[in-house]
Amino acid sequence: LQRALANLLDNATKHGGGPLALRVRSEAAGVRLEVEDGGPGFAPGQTDQAFKPFYSAGHKAESLGLGLHLVERIAVAHHGQVFARNVREAAPRGAVVGFSLPLAADVPDDRAG
Repeated sequence: LQRALANLLDNATKHGGGPLALRVRSEAAGVRLEVEDGGPGFAPGQTDQAFKPFYSAGHKAESLGLGLHLVERIAVAHHGQVFARNVREAAPRGAVVGFSLPLAADVPDDRAG
């Protein structure tokens, strides 16, 4: 989970104009971790692609496009989900990217057979 959070912060630094906020929120179903950045936001259709491997949203060679994919793999391994959205849909400026994790009581026991 530490690697997933580090990747979110690194992504905001490299591609989003730097992180503006790191939020950890308790929800009825678990916990939500998100990073808000001050960059240009996502172009239409990019939020659907953001977690795909090797997707770089047109960024130059400084990125392999694996950071957010790794965030997704880590979140899913912990029975969680990822999300990406613009701070504002009209005239996007800034993005929020993160993951949510369920409460331990809501996680299926993988040891049961």
